[in-house]
Amino acid sequence: LPAFQQGEEVFGGVPARLAFALAATNNRDSLSGLARLVETEGLDLDQRINAMKVLASLGTVEHRALVLERLADFEESNRLAVLAALVESERQAPANADRLVEMLNAQDRGVQNAVVRLAGHWQLAKAYEPISQILTRESATYDARLAAARSLASINPEQARQRFKDVVMKSSIRNAQATAIAAWIESDAEQAATAAVEFLSQTQDQAETPQIFAAFVEQKEGPELLAKVLAGRQLAASVAAAGIQQAEQSGRDVSALIAALNRAGSLNTNDQDWTPARIASVLKDVQASGDARRGEAVFRRAELNCFQCHAIGGAGGAVGPDLSSLGGSARTADILQSLVNPSAKIKEGYQA
Repeated sequence: LPAFQQGEEVFGGVPARLAFALAATNNRDSLSGLARLVETEGLDLDQRINAMKVLASLGTVEHRALVLERLADFEESNRLAVLAALVESERQAPANADRLVEMLNAQDRGVQNAVVRLAGHWQLAKAYEPISQILTRESATYDARLAAARSLASINPEQARQRFKDVVMKSSIRNAQATAIAAWIESDAEQAATAAVEFLSQTQDQAETPQIFAAFVEQKEGPELLAKVLAGRQLAASVAAAGIQQAEQSGRDVSALIAALNRAGSLNTNDQDWTPARIASVLKDVQASGDARRGEAVFRRAELNCFQCHAIGGAGGAVGPDLSSLGGSARTADILQSLVNPSAKIKEGYQA
């Protein structure tokens, strides 16, 4: 590195070898040399992308300006890795940041989402209107809509809240309404709660509700707030059950919300209606997004009293079987059966 900084020829003057060495050092002192190489024609595409990722992650604001300028020359499919590095770096916007607006029409969804997130982080006012249109675009995915909503809230919080209200009140796209409510909850849960319950009370489709329940559960006071606004309201049983399932999986003490959802959905709290279809749905969710840490948090919740009967790692009760090795000795379906109908199959030695 010192020899290169003094202008001496190193690695035989081969740009590809030099770029690899400079990137591998992960050293800020090497960045100026790396930037010079990016401006030359001596690197192939992969080498140029790798060099630009390093500059995006570690470089100065001038280096990020260079990265953005060169990125415009890339084909869309080759932009994602560099954009991701810019997003993850969470650094100051360069002077030419408005060039991002040109990339908002990307056909590649991953590229578009990265551009949207970066525009939000850099708070690009010129990107607000194009991003706002994504929220109600018929072809937009849930991830694209949520990224757009969060970006709007970063660029102009007050204007974004009004936009969310307008989408909820005027859009005919249910997924867009649900996403707007979820984003609204993240920025102002109290204001969004009434709209959220109104939406939940009007749907029979539980597939429209996960983002709303998740947004409330993730907020510190969210579960209690939603429980309060649900008072006296009615929900479809399937919607209330979906909300309960999501609340239970959070690992938090959300007993007030669960009670409110039971009342709103007129559910029998002694019989959660564990039909074969519901069991199959839960098992599918476990395979797709099961989280052992969340499960442990639920197990340790004091109001559930799991530790009164069962032990893990030598701590807990001895009334029921030790669960330390449960994951390696029992099928997921059997574990679920033991949870919803504990008396159906009792382990030998623990019968009353």
